[in-house]
Amino acid sequence: MQTVEKCAYHESGRIVMSYSLGYSCDSSQLSQTDSNQGQTRINGGDDLPGIQQILQRSSTLAIAENTPRLIEIANKLLKMYCAGTCTSLYYENNKVLNSEMEIVFPGQDISQIELIQSFLSKHDPDFNEENFPALLNQVFKQIQQAEFCKAVDMLVLRYLSNAEFKLSRFEIEDTIRASGLTLPIRKVQAGFAVSLSEDTSPSPKPTKHQESTSSSNEIIDHSILDGILGNFITSLNKNMSQTEVNAGISFLKDVFKKFQ
Repeated sequence: MQTVEKCAYHESGRIVMSYSLGYSCDSSQLSQTDSNQGQTRINGGDDLPGIQQILQRSSTLAIAENTPRLIEIANKLLKMYCAGTCTSLYYENNKVLNSEMEIVFPGQDISQIELIQSFLSKHDPDFNEENFPALLNQVFKQIQQAEFCKAVDMLVLRYLSNAEFKLSRFEIEDTIRASGLTLPIRKVQAGFAVSLSEDTSPSPKPTKHQESTSSSNEIIDHSILDGILGNFITSLNKNMSQTEVNAGISFLKDVFKKFQ
């Protein structure tokens, strides 16, 4: 398996697991200069404040106010951070699991896993680090499910067919729906990034188009076609941001061009 393909399976596994846990994905991109790197922006929805408390080591007082809920979120995060590596390993091993497989997590993932385990060791009386292999078995069982594999396969193809190796939220959810998985409408909050490896590069400055925001369903480009497409997209998901609606319009236009 080529490195960029392995990276695509890693990010796709993480994305599908995130949706199965009730989260969504704002965007995902493999590095164009180093195929060992990739970054996926997960949207935690209503769980975002709890995710921030866990990953940013909030004060004990703040945690004590909502400990049971935070423990639940932490266990979801553990699955999510394990899913990428487990998925790429599963495919790299031709979808065969055996006890001799060595699981090596990328530096960024292992640091987050250790941070989450540290939180659980302090606040969850039932936590036992020796149960981590059992958690990995749960993740692998989910990855083996036919619907999970189909969604991963389709996302990988979508990645590799894109010259920039990146996917928007619209493209991700369009692909997952096409795979047969049902995506419930969720509340959307600001996302948080999860990387295959440490990314120290500064975040790219948004373009003018990305900086444009709107609280309504009005489409910035007022052409008739754009208006029709925009209304169609927002009828499917009223929680989509203007940037996501515009990305959907561009995608549908590209599809139409193929039939001209």
